[in-house]
Parts: sequence; C-alpha cells; structure tokens
Amino acid sequence: MADVKNDFRRQHAVSKDDTETVNVNGVRLAYEIHGTGEIPLVMVHGSWFSRRNWDPVVPKLAESFRVVTYDRRGHGESEQTSGQGSVSEDVADVAALIEHLGLSPAWVAGQSFGGSITLRLAGERPDLLRGITAHEPPLFSLVADDPAVARCSRVLLNLAPQSLSGSHPAIMPVPPNSSSRRGWERACGPSFRLRSGK
Repeated sequence: MADVKNDFRRQHAVSKDDTETVNVNGVRLAYEIHGTGEIPLVMVHGSWFSRRNWDPVVPKLAESFRVVTYDRRGHGESEQTSGQGSVSEDVADVAALIEHLGLSPAWVAGQSFGGSITLRLAGERPDLLRGITAHEPPLFSLVADDPAVARCSRVLLNLAPQSLSGSHPAIMPVPPNSSSRRGWERACGPSFRLRSGK
C-alpha cells in the first residue's frame, strides 16, 4: 500500500522550486502560483499542515484555474511566529495575500481550520471573493463570539437543521429568488450575498 501511495505522490508532485514569499501584516508568507487560468483559486490549508497538502490536486486544478497555495503564518515555509496566532490574523493574512497578488475576485477553498478561515473571510471581506468552498470547518466554537456570524448561524440552523448534523455543514445551491436567500441576506446584513455558483 505504501508503494501505491508513494507512486501517486510522485505522479502528482508539484515542483517545490516555484516558492515565492510576501510580507503581509508583519509576517513573511510562502506561496506558489500554478496554472494560467483567468480565474484565481486560493487554497487555505488546515492546522498542523502546509500548502503541500494541496499538491495532489493542484495539477488538475491548474488546468482550469490560476491556483495559489500558501503556508499560513507559523506553518510550512512561512515565518514562525512567537505565539499561536488567531483566526482573525489568518483572515487578514489571506485577504492581504489576495490583494497583494491582485487576485480579486477569487475563489477560495479551505479545508479543516482553513475552511473556518475561508468562512470568516467571506463574512469580513466579501468584496475579495467570487465564491468559497469550505471542507469540514470546525465552525461554531470559533465564531461564537462574533455577533454577525452568530446571526448567520441561527439562520442556517433554522433553514437546514437536518443538513447540519455534526460538524459537516452542507453546501447547498440557493436559488436566486428563494426565501432561503432572502432570509440569509436579512439576517447577515446588506454586505452578505449568497452566490448561485457562478
């Protein structure tokens, strides 16, 4: 089994020679850009990992997107910080990276804690986004103190309680004129807009 796994990694390896760095919010972040597509896709990894977690999927995604993978502060080849940092700092970092690279509006995909960062980014800086994907984000305990997110969470629980069993929020299409869409927008404020997958 180990040989199969290693063969897969070798076949889908991403060159490690393309690493660049940028200083944002007083921290040096390491990142890479793959592909030449018009639509940018920024990938946010989870905790205890690095941008290398995305290596198996980057080659295929780079056929259609301009893919940006980066190491969050304190991870991988990015600058190690003296403390753990916060979700707010991570959100500010990815926003600054998107702005620095001129990627707005971008798709942003996050996995695990990267999914929580992605969701917070959507709430704080929707102007930077074309859309988001959040895979298994640890949600509610991280955002319980944020009144805007708490409002949105209550609406989500009221609209789709069956889809939120456990910690795996559903990603569901929202028709443009649906009562669900209007409910989200009323609860989350005028800057919050759900997108229909465009």
